[in-house]
Amino acid sequence: MGEANQPVFEGVTELKISVCIRLLTYKCNWNVPNQALESMAKIYLDLTSPNNSLAKNYYEAKRLVSKLGLKYKKIECYVIRCMLFYDNDNGKNDVSLLECKFCGQTRYQIINPGRRQTKPIPLKSMFYLPIIPRLHRMFASMQIAQHMT
Repeated sequence: MGEANQPVFEGVTELKISVCIRLLTYKCNWNVPNQALESMAKIYLDLTSPNNSLAKNYYEAKRLVSKLGLKYKKIECYVIRCMLFYDNDNGKNDVSLLECKFCGQTRYQIINPGRRQTKPIPLKSMFYLPIIPRLHRMFASMQIAQHMT
């Protein structure tokens, strides 16, 4: 975390972690390809002083942000949002289903029906951010905890 909390370069209040998070947010919000994100990072590097501490590419930014410890769970869902395919504590085992219970459509993309596919590709998936680890992280900060109560 010491590396992440460094300023981008001398005389700037912006932290390295906040710049990396903003880059990754751009990628997620506008579905920016990795190469385009790396080009944006290169522009940032060219415009700032030579002794900056910015991430040089997408993987470096992702590595830095992943150290925050915010876990996520990827859940496959149907395209028209009529069903989620996941296992829950109530005994519903929907992960093993190959088609939607409600509309009967297939869950996976069919690329070549004649060729054998190694791993099925879901039509749509979503990311679930568990609330409890996020709340633990918020209450760990003294500045945020006073506003949370």
